[in-house]
Amino acid sequence: MRPHDVFLSFTWSDTAEVNALESALRAAGLRVFRDRGIDRFDGVTEKLVSALAESKVLLAYYSRRFPTRYACQWELTSAFLAAQRFGDPRRRVLVVNPEPDGDHIAPVELADAAYFGRPRTEQDLARIAERVAEVVRAADTPLGAVRSTAPLLPRLLRPRRFVGRYRQLWAVHSALHARDLPATTPRTSAALAVVRGAAGLGKTSLAEQYAFLFRDAFPGGVRWLGLSGKDDPAGALARFHAHLRAIAADLGADVGDRSPDEVRDLVAGRIEAAREPQLWVVDDVPPDLPAAVLDELVMPTSYVRTVLTTRFGHPGWPAPVVDLGGLTEDEGTELYTEIAGSADPVELAAVRRLVERCGGHPIVLTSVSTALRDRRSATGIAGALDAVTGSAADVLREAAIARAPVPRRGRREPVGELVRHALRSHLGVDGPVLVRDTTANRLINAVRAIIGHGHPSRYP
Repeated sequence: MRPHDVFLSFTWSDTAEVNALESALRAAGLRVFRDRGIDRFDGVTEKLVSALAESKVLLAYYSRRFPTRYACQWELTSAFLAAQRFGDPRRRVLVVNPEPDGDHIAPVELADAAYFGRPRTEQDLARIAERVAEVVRAADTPLGAVRSTAPLLPRLLRPRRFVGRYRQLWAVHSALHARDLPATTPRTSAALAVVRGAAGLGKTSLAEQYAFLFRDAFPGGVRWLGLSGKDDPAGALARFHAHLRAIAADLGADVGDRSPDEVRDLVAGRIEAAREPQLWVVDDVPPDLPAAVLDELVMPTSYVRTVLTTRFGHPGWPAPVVDLGGLTEDEGTELYTEIAGSADPVELAAVRRLVERCGGHPIVLTSVSTALRDRRSATGIAGALDAVTGSAADVLREAAIARAPVPRRGRREPVGELVRHALRSHLGVDGPVLVRDTTANRLINAVRAIIGHGHPSRYP
C-alpha cells in the first residue's frame, strides 16, 4: 500500500472549510488522510499514529481552536519532531492559517514561516494544493515515527485534565533546546526552563503535559523530582539530593556514604556515558532561591534538560521563564465542553463571560463545569454561569464561607456549591466541614493561599 501524501490535521469546528481544502488536494492528485470519524472529544488512536507515520507531509488547518484540541497538538508535535530528522521541519509541516494574524501559532518556527492564508476562492484552493504537491514531490520518504523506548512515568500514564497552553508548551521546548551546541563542542552545558505562576494555575499540569507530549524528544526518559515541603534552601537541597540517591540506585550505582556532590557527579557521569537526552522535572521549587542554590538543582550535563516549576523566580536565575496566566476564552470553552460534554452555544457564550470575569482561573472553570455537568437545561446553566461573579479570588473566597445547602435540581446553584469541588480537591475537606462557622477563617486563608503565594498544605 502506498503511503499517504498528506495528513490533514484540523479541529471539528473547521470541518466545512477543510472539506473544500481536501477536495482541492485530491483534485491535484494527492493521497490525503483525514480522520472522518473525528469527534471533538476524541483522543489519539492507533489509526492516527499509523497514518501520520505513513504520511509524507502534515498540513494543519491552524485556526484559533486548533491548539485547544489535544489530538491536534499531538499530531502537529509528532510531525514536527519526526520532520526534524530530515532537516528543516517546515519542509514537512505546512500550515493554513485562516485567522487575520499568527499570534496563536506555535512553535515559533511555524509562526515565523510563510504559510497559507485563508482560501477564499477556488483559485486560492488550487494554489495551496499545487504548493503542497510540490512539497510532497520533494519528500522521498514518509515522516515515520519517533518513539522513545524509555518507560513512561506512572504519573504520566493518566495525566491530569489539561486543555490548551500549546504556546507555553512550545516555549518550554524552545527554551530547553536553545542552548544546543555544535557537535564539536564538549557537551558540558545544561539546558533549563522555569515555569512560573501563582498556585492553582497549572504549573505541575503543564510540566506533566510537556513530559507526556514531547517524551519522544527524550529517549533517555523522564525523571520527576518533587521538592514540596518547607520553603528553605537547605530543605529543598536535602529533598533534591534524596532524589539523586534514588536515581543513582536506579542506575545501578552503589553510592554508599558518598557526599551529595559525589552522588551528583556519579549520576551525571552515568547519564553522559549513556549519551541519551533525558528530561528532569524539578517540581515545586521554593520561591526566591539564590542562584547558587538553583545551580545545585541542575545536573552538570547537557544530556539532562531541566524544567523547574515555582511560584516565583529569583531575578538572578539564569534561565528562560515561561509565565502562566489564566486560560484564554477558547481554552476555557474547550475545558467546559470536555468536562460538561456540551457545545451548546448559549452555554459556551456564558462560559466566555465567566472566563473574562475570573481571569481564566482553571480551578474556578473546572469546579463550575464539574458542578453543572449533570444539569442539561442550557438556559438554566447559562444563568448559573452568569451567577458566578467576581474575580477568581472572590469566587473561591465566597465558596469558603458558603453555608447554603445543596440545591434541588433545577434551582440556581449558589456560588459556594459551584466551586465547592475545588476546595475539596485542594484542601481535602468534606462538604459538611465547609458549613461550620469555626472553620470559616481557616478556609478563607486557604483560599487566599490557592490564589496567592502560599501552599494549601501548609495551613493548619
